[in-house]
Amino acid sequence: MKWLNDAIGRPAVLAVTFLWFGSVFAGEQGMRSLSDFQWRNRLILVEGASEPDQRVETLRRYAAGIDDRDIVWFVAGDQGIHSNLEEPDRDLQRDVRKTLNAQPGNISVVLIGKDGGVKQRSRGLDVAGIFALIDTMPMRKREMR
Repeated sequence: MKWLNDAIGRPAVLAVTFLWFGSVFAGEQGMRSLSDFQWRNRLILVEGASEPDQRVETLRRYAAGIDDRDIVWFVAGDQGIHSNLEEPDRDLQRDVRKTLNAQPGNISVVLIGKDGGVKQRSRGLDVAGIFALIDTMPMRKREMR
C-alpha cells in the first residue's frame, strides 16, 4: 500500500506545487484592468509624458517602501507605460491612460487605495508625501500592527 501512496502522492504534490506557483505568477500577469488590483494593491498612476525616465527612477528609489505598502505603479509616457510589474497587459495600459486622461486640470499623479477609491490627485510626484498619506489610512494601520 505504501507504494500506491508514493505513486499517487508525488504527482499530486507536484501538481499542487505547479498550480500554486502558476497562480502566484499569474496573479500579476493576469491583471487586465485597474479594478483587478482591488483589495490586493494600492496604485500610483503617473502621467510622465514629458519626463517618464525621471519619474520611473524616482519611484525605483523608493522600492522598499513601495513593496512594503503593496503599491503597483504605472508611469504613462509617450513611448509606452512603465511599471514595477514585468509588462502591463495592453488592456491594462489602456485602462491606466483612460484613468489619467479623465483627471481634471493639470493632475498628473493619482493614488488609488486598495478599496479602489481615488485617495489623492496631485500635480507632482511626491512619493514621501504619498507614503505619509497611506500610513494614515485605517487599512494601512492594520497592516503595520
